[in-house]
Amino acid sequence: MCLPDVGGADEAVRQAKETVRRLTAPVEVDGFTFDIGASVGVALHPQHGENVSTLMKCADVAMYAAKEAGCGQRLYRGRAGPSPPAAGLRPRRAPRRHRARPARRALPADHRDGQRSGRRRRSPAALAAPRPRAHQLCEFLPLAERVGLGGQLTERVLQAALGEARALVDSGSTLRMGVNVSVQSLHDHDFPATVAALLRRWSLPPSCLVMEVTERSLASEPRRAGRALSELAAMGVGLAVDDFGTGSSSLALLRQLPVTELKIGASFVARMASDSDDAAVVAATIDLGRCFGVDVVAEGVGSQRVWRMLARLGCDRAQGSSLCRPLPAAELVAWLAQPPASGFALAAPSPGRLSGPP
Repeated sequence: MCLPDVGGADEAVRQAKETVRRLTAPVEVDGFTFDIGASVGVALHPQHGENVSTLMKCADVAMYAAKEAGCGQRLYRGRAGPSPPAAGLRPRRAPRRHRARPARRALPADHRDGQRSGRRRRSPAALAAPRPRAHQLCEFLPLAERVGLGGQLTERVLQAALGEARALVDSGSTLRMGVNVSVQSLHDHDFPATVAALLRRWSLPPSCLVMEVTERSLASEPRRAGRALSELAAMGVGLAVDDFGTGSSSLALLRQLPVTELKIGASFVARMASDSDDAAVVAATIDLGRCFGVDVVAEGVGSQRVWRMLARLGCDRAQGSSLCRPLPAAELVAWLAQPPASGFALAAPSPGRLSGPP
């Protein structure tokens, strides 16, 4: 699209925003609602090029940068942008939903045990591929981020997760719900208001919700994400830093952001019984969490030996398939009514000192 009479960069970006707004309006076809995604890159003549070919290349770079950031439009800034999505990751068709039957999707949950108390503390929402032949989530989720759909995916999961949380509360559970958040959502100024509206819709207190964000995604633009996280924290929503220790800005994040929980990556936890370096990383993270006054969760607990090691180190909570495999909410309610599995119940004889099973 060529705009011959644009008054400058601000006017070009304004028109790009209006174009994205019109292109992304939902479309109803035979009872299905299609959410259309669109990204626009802007390049200016003569600042970014003297001919059509150069301008198109610059606009293309800006467009893929807009897709990756999830912002819909972006002005070319004179640097190389991300390459187009790999051919193997192209979606076959646009995402869709059916308004008449919104409950066909279920979110499996992977419970979390409190090591200090032996109580079930939280239920993280998780996505599961509905069909064996569907694209694997390890491919699908990065693709959603790359094409600018990470924010929409977060909102869909959040809506479903809070609905499940309401059902858990009604069944008498006091679990908190953890939801993984796309960094694109944290760059959306309206995201905190969206979260607040969903909590009101389900009559849930903000304290029941914990947003989980990976350390690496936060490290890319911590100030920009920090604004949304600060608003969420002021509401009472918790913040968990996922895969803590895998990035390069761990201490800075703890100082800059309202973190309430650190999650140690499963790769460190799974090997801590056989690798002294991984055990040292886990121990240091637990000590760091204690110094900053935040809870520490160990992911990927696969054996009683690892559980006992974490207990001796004073880890607050643990998560893993050996404790409970991911379950749909209905099955989770029944599982919560059962006593903890033998060998995984812990006692705390004195403050700060835990002991596991003999």
